[in-house]
Amino acid sequence: MKLERIIFGDPIPKTQAEEQALPKKHALAIFSSDALSSVAYATGEILTVLIVAGVAALSMSLHIAIFIAILIVIVGVSYKQAIDAYPEGGGAYIVARENLGTFMGLLAAGALMLDYILTVAVSVSAGILAITSALPSLQSYAELLAIIAIIGIMWMNLRGMKESATAFMWPTYAFVVVILVMIGIGLYRYFTNDLAPVDYSHAIDLMEPITGVLTLTVILRAFSSGCSAMTGIEAVANGVMSFKQPRAKNASITLMILIVLLISMFLGISFLVANLELRPLTNQSLLSQVGHSIYGNGFFYYLLQTVTCLILLLAANTSFAGFPLLTSMISKDGFLPRQLQNIGDRLAFSNGIIALAIFACVLIIVFAANTSALIPLYSIGVFLAFTLCQAGLVRVWYSRRRHVKTWWVKAIINSFGCICTFIAVLVVVESKFFEGAWIIIVALPLLILMFYRIHHHYCLADQELSLSADTGLIETFLQKDFHSKVIVPISKLHKGTIAALNFARQISPDVTPVIININPDKTERLQKKWRDLNFPEELIVLESQYQSLTKPLIKFIRRRDLTEPERGLSVLVLPKAETTKLWHTLLHNQKTALLRWGLKSVSKTETKGQARVIVEVPYQLTV
Repeated sequence: MKLERIIFGDPIPKTQAEEQALPKKHALAIFSSDALSSVAYATGEILTVLIVAGVAALSMSLHIAIFIAILIVIVGVSYKQAIDAYPEGGGAYIVARENLGTFMGLLAAGALMLDYILTVAVSVSAGILAITSALPSLQSYAELLAIIAIIGIMWMNLRGMKESATAFMWPTYAFVVVILVMIGIGLYRYFTNDLAPVDYSHAIDLMEPITGVLTLTVILRAFSSGCSAMTGIEAVANGVMSFKQPRAKNASITLMILIVLLISMFLGISFLVANLELRPLTNQSLLSQVGHSIYGNGFFYYLLQTVTCLILLLAANTSFAGFPLLTSMISKDGFLPRQLQNIGDRLAFSNGIIALAIFACVLIIVFAANTSALIPLYSIGVFLAFTLCQAGLVRVWYSRRRHVKTWWVKAIINSFGCICTFIAVLVVVESKFFEGAWIIIVALPLLILMFYRIHHHYCLADQELSLSADTGLIETFLQKDFHSKVIVPISKLHKGTIAALNFARQISPDVTPVIININPDKTERLQKKWRDLNFPEELIVLESQYQSLTKPLIKFIRRRDLTEPERGLSVLVLPKAETTKLWHTLLHNQKTALLRWGLKSVSKTETKGQARVIVEVPYQLTV
């Protein structure tokens, strides 16, 4: 227990829940790291696609970046409107579910869940790639380092959202400051005519053109790749309930600050890239090239690389903030396991945090922490969620047209954004289908099928467990004065056995002690001792044909269950040795575990709809 407190911290009382809510400065750091980190590679993704059509095509990068910036504004305003319309949070899932139906809501939820998991895997892989690029000797340990990083982020979040926000706040703000200072210096040099294009005449690591033809398809693919700058915008709307009061207002302000920072950094970098006439290299990121051109090769360049590496690693933290909140909401609607609603001692959705870490680690192992292999799976989910959210908001404004004067303006904005993000979905699917995007297209329907299967099970279970409306029948059932049939399995006579027998006698006068005759000599000695101690119950000896302990006992229990069925199933009272050390558990109680396992198979076939009570009576050992 002390070790647990050292690792995870002391429990936080529920009365302090509001104190653990996030102020805007913490919320901006924890919910924006994914979106802000994308500026480190979004412009580079645009150029990587455009270079296929030749060097001249790179001049289109700034135009594409401006259009993406407009789309960021539209999506940002849409989520601002989503927060206003649904101040309890939920983002795309709630908006789509309430206005487009349950299926569309689950489609948005599934898309976001996959995007959150991929965000962790991609961000951590990218951060580890930056480390292994600087230290090539660590490349063979990339998977291990990525898993360690995920476990570290998971640990911080299990300590509570506020604590993780405090720890991760400074790297996020350091990245923002370094990028904005770099852009400011670059703009000053541009307006003073001191921003000369980069000379690539001696470069040997240039990406070479392939087709030399700039087509609409190439432009659309460059646009879809650059739209990676939009990932993470939805996290604020999903996490409204994590903010301090007034939650909706604080979330809206945080979202607007995020949008301003994101657009400023993305357009600033894209502007510098265009005016420096940068070209993509095979061995260096575009942001690194901008850093070399503005900061030179000194301290500030390495500071840029350091904070970039940190922000890429910490971008995963946005998912650790958003994923547990989203899954808890889906769970409340009955489409995910109810355990995801559980809040731990540190007032965090512990099960959701652990589940996200496990899924991300699986992806890291399957794709060997290869960023290039993971990126084609990226962005589809978030664009699909954008599309469904904005489509839902169009219906919201139409339904509220009598109360909102400018409903048609808002509806037009959301309609335009819906069309643009849907085009992005189609382009990403078309361009990256065979590179791995097909995995998401297959996984999403399977995830939705899982949602419905879970919901179906919960509905059937609730229906079966619900009380009949006939109160007379309920009262008659509760007033039945039946003694339970109690069975006490015994292997030897000791203090634990006596404790179990005494407890069984308190439950019912009908107590049947049972021993399995595996060793005749041992059985005979126990019978003699039983008679000498004058126990009132008759000791039943069961023969075992195949030296099995559980089979004859389960057969006996089934026979007793058929006797006087109106008295219900037999109650089992099991003696148990309670050990002081964890590893001692392996040395005791294995027969009890086997018996429980065997009775499960019986309950699945013969005793459905009935209650089987199994009571373990622990005797506390001192060794």
